Amino acid sequence: MGSKMKSKKIDFFWWGVLLFFIIVLVFPIRMAYLDGGTTTYSAILYKIIHWNGFPDNHFSGKKNEWEIIWFPNNFHSLEYYEKMEPPALYAHTEYIGGSFYKDYSDSGIKYVKCNIGSYFLTRTIDGKEFTNQNNSLHPSLQDYQNVLEVNKNDTIYVDHSIENVKVYKQDSLIPINTNVQYADSNVGIILKGLEPNEYVISFHHKPFTDSFTTYSLKINVTE
Repeated sequence: MGSKMKSKKIDFFWWGVLLFFIIVLVFPIRMAYLDGGTTTYSAILYKIIHWNGFPDNHFSGKKNEWEIIWFPNNFHSLEYYEKMEPPALYAHTEYIGGSFYKDYSDSGIKYVKCNIGSYFLTRTIDGKEFTNQNNSLHPSLQDYQNVLEVNKNDTIYVDHSIENVKVYKQDSLIPINTNVQYADSNVGIILKGLEPNEYVISFHHKPFTDSFTTYSLKINVTE
């Protein structure tokens, strides 16, 4: 009788140990990120990611979707699982300052979404190098859904630091000579001396070190 009770106690002990390890292995820890609402649920055996970044700017390229990563590849930072893609940039003629990645649809300003052209993105995360690249048509040969209406000497803002600005006439592969002035810490440009006409503007933005993305937009210059 005593040996049976002892055996049952041992069985309960090991069942308790097993239950403890199951809880440790599968019970997730929740973490929310300040990118618009992405949430992770991390356990030893898995990681569940609910991607929910701000529209058009989250580098993961994943919007409002779920993803599960299994052991042993589930211990990396969130950046490790992101798919590197260039963020969307918007051009407008009103300086509104503040944070990048704005919801322009509620801002009351006139804006156009810039075309994304050729890019080369690279960065090292958790000791592993990631790259993503793409080649596209010349900016003046691309199609543009919308045209930004600007007056002479208006400042065009894209709310990100830009460089290597070039101006083309439509269907011309050679940039025209124009006086480009950078404004407000290189988030805006002033194009001096442009006559009333339609033009294509291209520029580079570097989301990561040693990376670049070519963006472009069409403008219509009026008096």
